[in-house]
Order: sequence, then structure tokens, then C-alpha cells
Amino acid sequence: MKTNSRTITVLVSITLVVLTIVYVLPVYVVITTSLKTPAEISQRHYLILSNNLQFKNFVQAFNLVGPALINSMIITAAVTALCAFIGGLADTISAERRPHSQRSFSSSWVSQCTCRTR
Repeated sequence: MKTNSRTITVLVSITLVVLTIVYVLPVYVVITTSLKTPAEISQRHYLILSNNLQFKNFVQAFNLVGPALINSMIITAAVTALCAFIGGLADTISAERRPHSQRSFSSSWVSQCTCRTR
């Protein structure tokens, strides 16, 4: 019985190692390729790390993507704030309509804060 369990453990371990390599290898290739010059990329030695790392590729990419990234961050922040505000209003209204025994902690807290000011 122990040999069967040990065999399954070894097979699962080997499978996990192979799947990890299959998953991590493309990420490694992308990172090493991004640090190479165009001449080194054309040699098709994808797994070998370059001796002369080229970080200017990242600077150039961020210069191209920078304005779009800032616009996306502004839109994301505005939409998140709007959703939080509308969600708070909806929670306040629904908390006032529910009986006190059916309120959740957040909705009862919001309704108590808003009802006291009235």
C-alpha cells in the first residue's frame, strides 16, 4: 500500500514540476528577449541571457505608453469613486427600508449615521 502511495506522490511531483516549467518558461523568454538588442534577438537564442542588458527598451516602451497609462488611471479612479458614492447611496436607501433585524452591519451603521442627522 505504501509503494502505491509513494508512486502517486512521485508522479504528482513530476507533473507539477513539468507544469511549472511549461508555465514559467514563456515568462522567462519574454523577460530575456526584452533585455536584448535586435541583433541578439535575430540570432534566435531565446533562453540565453545577454551579456549587454538593454534597459532602454523599457524606457522607450514606457515613453510610448505613459500618456495612455495616465489616462487609464484617471478614468479608473473616477469610476471607482463614482461607484463607491452610488453604492453608498443605494445602501443607505435600502437600509432605511429594511426592518432593523434584517440589516447587515454596514447598512445598519450607514442608516444610523444618516438617520441621526435628520
